Amino acid sequence: MLAALAAGCATGPKYEYTQHEDSASVEGPGGQNRLLGNNGSCSITITKVDGFNSDFIASCPGVGWPFFTGKERLYLTPDQHTLKLNITETESQYGDTGHGATGLTGTVASGSTPTITVELKANHIYRFAAFLAGSTIDLALWDETSGPAARSRVANWTFDSNSNYSGSSSPSGNHR
Repeated sequence: MLAALAAGCATGPKYEYTQHEDSASVEGPGGQNRLLGNNGSCSITITKVDGFNSDFIASCPGVGWPFFTGKERLYLTPDQHTLKLNITETESQYGDTGHGATGLTGTVASGSTPTITVELKANHIYRFAAFLAGSTIDLALWDETSGPAARSRVANWTFDSNSNYSGSSSPSGNHR
């Protein structure tokens, strides 16, 4: 019983808010911008909204995912919100695997789990994008109410990427 109680406290209640006439929204990768290359190089998940669990996929790397089947928008009240994010990028590394051979030598995983505060306006559409830049992650919040071509930057943040290298576990060269 204690384990069930502790698990319930650890996961917490789920964020639930439906669209209203004046809602602000964060658009996910399945939205209007999915075929343009401005989603960043990192995956972004909004894990909490004002302390409530969300697990909303806000952005996927690259030019977009035309077959993405997740929720397209996260609706929020027009107000100030505290969001906890999970920002990640995994990059394959290639090089000398030994014995004169080249190939996959491992991956570099980068990520951050920041908590940010944003002010959202009624009837506005927002989008997050993040890029890995060396040892930092650059996160931007865009207002795309008038469409992706006319978007404007609302805010940006920089976080430590907490990068770490993992050697390839597949047998190639000296790696086994």
